[in-house]
Amino acid sequence: MFLNLNNEQQHALDAAKQAFGPMLEGLVKYSIPITLVTFILGLIIALFTALMRISTSKLLRGIARVYVSIIRGTPMIVQLFIIFYGIPELG
Repeated sequence: MFLNLNNEQQHALDAAKQAFGPMLEGLVKYSIPITLVTFILGLIIALFTALMRISTSKLLRGIARVYVSIIRGTPMIVQLFIIFYGIPELG
């Protein structure tokens, strides 16, 4: 180890590793990758929506305007319920 720790400090560090190790392992295995994937997906959706909004096509601008209106107009909890309960029902 890189640190010179006395016995008591080493025991405290080992206890912390034992207590928080599984939580940190789950964080690294699941939470961080899910965060990165959803960030990238959100960025892609935002990019395409922005491109649609500046498009010369009235149809694309209208679709983007409706999408933004729906996302802005519904409460986040309603969107979460639709995602959580609705997507599994699709298949």
